Amino acid sequence: MKKKSRSFGGAVAGGAAMAGAALGAAAVILSDKKNQEKIKKTIDGISREAVVIGKNIKKKAEEFKKNTKKKENKTRKTVKKVVKKAAAKKSTSPAKR
Repeated sequence: MKKKSRSFGGAVAGGAAMAGAALGAAAVILSDKKNQEKIKKTIDGISREAVVIGKNIKKKAEEFKKNTKKKENKTRKTVKKVVKKAAAKKSTSPAKR
């Protein structure tokens, strides 16, 4: 059974949206234009950072998956060799009575 591929991008985007909503609410509350501009810049910065973090997480997850597959294939080959040797040994050894 194949496992579904899951993406962390949605979680990162959701977190960024929540942070943006909180900062947006603060911007509405504050009537000072300077403070509103600071908050807008902060929101933009957080959004960009969330995108970068999401990409890094995706990259690391893909690397992990790739490395795990390599190790799994290597283990399978080793097991096949051991089983083959054991079968060969068993068929060539004399039967005990």
